Amino acid sequence: MKKFISLMVVMLAMPCAAVNYYVSSSGGNDANNGTSAATPWQTFGGVGNHINAGTFSAGDVIYLKRGDTWNEQLIPPSSGSPVSPIRFDAYGAGPAPVITAAAPVPFVSGSWSLFSGNVWRATLVTTISSPTVSLVQFGDVYGMKRTGSCGSAVANKYEWCVSWPYLYVYSPAGTNPVVTYAGDGSVAPIIGQAAGLQMIYVNGKSWLTFQHIKVVGFDYMGVGVAGAADNLVFANMEADGKVPAGTTPHGFYVNASSGYGTNIQFFNDEVRAHDYGWGPSNDRNLLGRFGTQTFSLPRLARSQNYFLRLYDSSSPPRYSRYAAALHVDYP
Repeated sequence: MKKFISLMVVMLAMPCAAVNYYVSSSGGNDANNGTSAATPWQTFGGVGNHINAGTFSAGDVIYLKRGDTWNEQLIPPSSGSPVSPIRFDAYGAGPAPVITAAAPVPFVSGSWSLFSGNVWRATLVTTISSPTVSLVQFGDVYGMKRTGSCGSAVANKYEWCVSWPYLYVYSPAGTNPVVTYAGDGSVAPIIGQAAGLQMIYVNGKSWLTFQHIKVVGFDYMGVGVAGAADNLVFANMEADGKVPAGTTPHGFYVNASSGYGTNIQFFNDEVRAHDYGWGPSNDRNLLGRFGTQTFSLPRLARSQNYFLRLYDSSSPPRYSRYAAALHVDYP
């Protein structure tokens, strides 16, 4: 007998007492009050830790500035209510705000210094706690990780080594990596944690809405839901990982405690069992194409993977560039 997961979106009015908060990585300051676009905070968990260790009330809205990028986790600290969910959304003009584990080292003068021989190093900067690096991309090329003494372990182009907070790469003596890797676009370490980093981590919180946020460049989870979490909305989001194969990354991972997670909500998605055959001309894996606020998905097993892609109502439909994996595993 098939089991179904009911996914519903409910639009509810916000109370008058709600407070709007603003965060801008490019123009904010954690010493600000964060309550206007002119005085935004800068980080989620940096100095002041206003977001991840803060307290929000039902109906509050946390706005992330469009065009800005954060190299850190977003961990909602509070739950909303059935009539007043807490919302995370975007403000301003331009592309969606980005949360990423990628920490590109810019190709500018002063970014790199000669360590010894043919080995150069740069300082990595992130607010992610207990950071590790499991992969580094040189443009579209995945580099070769080396361990041991970084000064001697790195001996060829695209080899890299990390001894925190330094990234070591190969480049001929006297030739700055800016020159050696200029054709590759950038050197981008993917910052993670040994236990696995979840870029947006909802643990035991309910009545939250997320929309217009892009989560990219992670090697584990884009959005993770755990514990006594329920009544969540994810709308108009994109989650793109950086591992080319394997069991991770997952764009969205739902592993709530028993009795919770039954009302996880997505909006305007096409859902398939496998990540191939997209579009109206190939419906072999199509489980549903939903433009409504309420829909159900067939549950074929206790642990189930779905692949979601946003689409519009044009004919033929136009799809987002990437699919996001949704893993559901209820006890």
